[in-house]
Amino acid sequence: MRLDDSFPATTESVALARGLLDRIAVDLGLRDEDREDLRLAFSEACANAVLHGSPRGVQSRFHVCCELRDRALIIEVRDEGRGFECQIPSPPPAGYVERGRGLFLMQQMVDQVEFDRQPHGMVVRLVKKLNGTTSP
Repeated sequence: MRLDDSFPATTESVALARGLLDRIAVDLGLRDEDREDLRLAFSEACANAVLHGSPRGVQSRFHVCCELRDRALIIEVRDEGRGFECQIPSPPPAGYVERGRGLFLMQQMVDQVEFDRQPHGMVVRLVKKLNGTTSP
C-alpha cells in the first residue's frame, strides 16, 4: 500500500490528494476518529505546500509519498519553496485568527511531525502509528 505522486499546486489538488490518502486509511482499517485526525493534518500540510511552498504559483507542484513502515503510516508532503525554520508552535490565540493554526493542528492530530528543509523544497513528514488504532 503506497502512494507516490505529484500534484499541481492548487486547492483542487489538495482535495484529490486527501481523497487518495483517505482510501489508504480506510484500507488500513483506521477508526473514523483517527482517519479524521490524519485527514486534517494531511490537509494542512498540503495547503501549506500550495500556499507557501509554490514559488511559481499553479505552475509549481507538491509531491506526496505515503508508505507503511514499522506499524506506522509515514506521509511526506514535499513542496518547491524555500522552506522555513520550524519551531514547535505554541497553541493559537483563543480568539478567531484567520491563519497560524496549521502547524499546531498537525502536531495535535498525528503521533509525530517532522520538518525537513531541503535545497529544493520543504518536506513535512507526518507519522501515524497503527498499533491499537485500527478497527477489528
